[in-house]
Amino acid sequence: MNNPEPLLALLVSLASRVSTHALDELWIFPPKSNSRSESALVVVSAFHDDADRRRILTARYTATRQPNNQFAVEESLVEHAVAPVDRIERIIEGVVRRLDDDLANLAPVPSRIRGETANWTALLDSISASRAPAQAA
Repeated sequence: MNNPEPLLALLVSLASRVSTHALDELWIFPPKSNSRSESALVVVSAFHDDADRRRILTARYTATRQPNNQFAVEESLVEHAVAPVDRIERIIEGVVRRLDDDLANLAPVPSRIRGETANWTALLDSISASRAPAQAA
């Protein structure tokens, strides 16, 4: 499967539920797929009212191929904790391990948004471009 649409849709949905200005960092885990489905996980560090703390959330999608070759996409967004900034990495490791042991062995792609619209747009553009089909010359 490995197409950008479900991941892009998940990120757009994320930004509609958690303001882009609240997004600090994201860790995007590589999609896992088989012949019928694809799923991916994004771990989010979002700004909190207390500048020394961050909200830790996970956004996931599962895209399942239907008999008509269309995909049914399910998304979820779950808030797991509010943690001090210096403990973020440890908290994220624990969250990922509890969600899926296989994910704990994968290297996510980190992205610093820092509440900046330009960083968010660059992330979306890079995801679209990285999976876009090659253009004929």
